[in-house]
Amino acid sequence: MQQAQNYLARDLEKSQAVMKYGRGAKVFDQDGGSYTDYCLSHGALIAGHAHRNVILAIKRSVNRGISFDTVTKAEIDLARHIVNSVPSIERVCFMENAVQAIIESVKTARAFTSREKVIVIEGYLQNDTLETLYEKTDIIRLTFNDINSFAKAVAENKNGIACVVAPPIKIVKGMTLPQSDYLKKLREITNQYGIVLIFDETITGFRTSRDCVQGDFNVIPDMTCLGGIIGGGFPLGAFGGKRGIMDVSSCQRSMRQLASSFGNRVIMRAGLAQLKLLGKDFYSTLNTRCENFVNQINAFFRKEGMAVYIASYKSMFSIHFTRDDDHSCCRDQNEADNQKYGDLHRYLLDNNISGPPSGRGVYFISGMHSQKDLNQLTEVLMEYFQQAETG
Repeated sequence: MQQAQNYLARDLEKSQAVMKYGRGAKVFDQDGGSYTDYCLSHGALIAGHAHRNVILAIKRSVNRGISFDTVTKAEIDLARHIVNSVPSIERVCFMENAVQAIIESVKTARAFTSREKVIVIEGYLQNDTLETLYEKTDIIRLTFNDINSFAKAVAENKNGIACVVAPPIKIVKGMTLPQSDYLKKLREITNQYGIVLIFDETITGFRTSRDCVQGDFNVIPDMTCLGGIIGGGFPLGAFGGKRGIMDVSSCQRSMRQLASSFGNRVIMRAGLAQLKLLGKDFYSTLNTRCENFVNQINAFFRKEGMAVYIASYKSMFSIHFTRDDDHSCCRDQNEADNQKYGDLHRYLLDNNISGPPSGRGVYFISGMHSQKDLNQLTEVLMEYFQQAETG
């Protein structure tokens, strides 16, 4: 860690160790320590660390060249898989990373509608990203699940709004699920005024099911942004949508992206190898295992009368410092919560469990997490909160 502090220009305060390698659900540090990993590269490693199918695809691809300035068959194969899986995507454009995918999706929507304003609904990547690119007067920020404020903003700016960038599930400052009919009303209002609806599924895409969260809720946007899982752990983003919209995207007008992720067949093959692992049985086992864990630990918190609640969706969850019956799906983690979480995070590390360093983060489960791993997490959480209650 001392060498890291000497040479790396990054915040290392919350780093528990210098990691050496990962395998399955575990990560191993330079000192020989091991941790059960619930970060999984922001959820991208849904099949676990160094899955043999992904590694084999990487090795085979590296031996045939890494990056090209043209389209490769690997890119076509990954695009076909995405188009055949995600309901909203008829054509797809790959980008260097998820942030770039969001940026380019907004540019495409503005070109398609000949409008300037963008409604950004708090969620994950897009909040800070878009505000650094556009005039503040062109960005309208709204709260997730507040459909009344959304309807009002659209009514006041209806002829100037190009698009709405929204997460189908909020994954920032604690996980929040959409309230009843919230996503459907977003879809109805944007359809009414000819506004392009963009779902930010850079984290949730292929995490919950093959057709993503939009398929789970049967609300289909005009465009979708993807990341994480589609790269098999490598940095890769993508945005796609209806053919008519994608026809005006920068991918149709420029070849500048081809020198990076576009032509990198290694990334494309790694991503496709991971996606091919994700069938119905995989998702059923993964999601059920996580849901059972959440139900068990929340039942314990309720029984003990503790002000703790785990919000979850499929194979993702976050820890909230509030009682179950007081839990509001719109309540963000605050600074007091973050201080409490800091103590919990250190306790988890002491027990060889690696979770997100911030209370605003989300835990992810992979296909390599066993029931034994989740039993250990349950026991450690119970021990910690029992000790906290007794002071």
